[in-house]
Amino acid sequence: MSDIQLFDHSTVDHLNIGARRRHMQTVFSSLGVPLTDGMRRDATEDLCWRLSQSPLRNVSRAYFEYDVDVSLWNSVLRHYNKLKVPGTWPWTGKPSAVDLREGHSVTYREWRVSQGLAIEEVDHNWCSLHRASGDQLPISMPPRLKAAEYTFAAEKARIEAFKSGLSMAGVTTNGDSGGQTGELEVTPLLSPNFTLLVRGEFRAQTELPPPCPAVSSLRERKLIWRGLGLDTAEASFQGYFELTIPSWMDFNDLFYGHDGGLFLDIKRENLIDKDLVIGWNVLNNQVSLIVGPNPTVEHDPKDHRLWFRVRTLWWRVTQWLREVHDGRPLRLRDYLLIMDRLEHEQGPGVSLSDPSQLNVGRELVPSESAVAASRAKAKRNAFDLWMPEIYAILTEPRHLLMGLFDEWVDRLGVEFAPQRLDAVRDSWGLYQPVVAWKWCLEKRQRLGIPSDATI
Repeated sequence: MSDIQLFDHSTVDHLNIGARRRHMQTVFSSLGVPLTDGMRRDATEDLCWRLSQSPLRNVSRAYFEYDVDVSLWNSVLRHYNKLKVPGTWPWTGKPSAVDLREGHSVTYREWRVSQGLAIEEVDHNWCSLHRASGDQLPISMPPRLKAAEYTFAAEKARIEAFKSGLSMAGVTTNGDSGGQTGELEVTPLLSPNFTLLVRGEFRAQTELPPPCPAVSSLRERKLIWRGLGLDTAEASFQGYFELTIPSWMDFNDLFYGHDGGLFLDIKRENLIDKDLVIGWNVLNNQVSLIVGPNPTVEHDPKDHRLWFRVRTLWWRVTQWLREVHDGRPLRLRDYLLIMDRLEHEQGPGVSLSDPSQLNVGRELVPSESAVAASRAKAKRNAFDLWMPEIYAILTEPRHLLMGLFDEWVDRLGVEFAPQRLDAVRDSWGLYQPVVAWKWCLEKRQRLGIPSDATI
């Protein structure tokens, strides 16, 4: 039995910050785990970045501190795992993110200010007057989030029924298979108490982006383009390493993010080299993406190695845009993250010395057609509907994921299987890119479904 199971967690008022943290400290101390300020600081920073992708510019202090503790608990026990069975978060139920009557998170507010993100003022007088009255909350939970949480809960119930059926058939679901299942395999990729975030509706944000802080110079882009021998008659492209985005594509949702959060993530997570940049330009109410050397970082514009890296990044951006044009609602940040992790395991997808790859992207013709827009909207709506179900599965032990996803993909029949496989790959791939990529590819082959996707 795990040491952590010797503690009686039921006696702790887990919604009381002080009581909860004293209990956590007791557990960590008994296991010899040093809890440092740096660990809590990292958990706090990670939560701030995740919340910045949601529509909420304020969250309750109780909710914020609770989520920090959940992240800290899971990360500490995973990193310093001296347990035979990993200790999962021992409580259910969490504070409301939107009930600000007991105070908003000053930490999150100050972080948003430090990142140059927009903030909203909190009416402290309203909160004080209505603290004990039970009146309507100053911020209501978005309907899409309510629907997502309901779908998430329904899928969790379905999973429990599925696991009960396996148990009745004599199939183990707890990882206790005679020592064959390792500690990591019975640990969920996501905590069951993770924060479920939902994207806005298709084309919810139609405003044009602000001026780009750094755009590669036309002179350098032209030099590299011609130096690599790229096709100068490429009708699909607006200019040298510049590609126009059709107006029906949601630039904010797919690239920029809520208050620029996705764009900042690309830089923060080092998904592109520091001497390269993905910028944008707005001309006549149309947005174009621009790839090239970073003008704020010292570089040699005649360095051929720099040229190859610009070309590789250009290939990634054009391939991502082709996928989006075909209706795949994958954000550029997520695409770059998955590609980066796949390359560490599988090697680069494009050879830096293969001349046949120089003009990759020619087949992409960004279209303003109503057909393309309608197709993308339909796929995005399905994606949003399925996401809570997929994330419910991702909170299950890792050794169960393939079986659960196998049932989930087949649930609606062969007609929807290709699109559901794409949704699984794009979600699961953020956490286990190689495992997800291989499983989805094998599943396609078993179903006889062709795939021309890059990832």
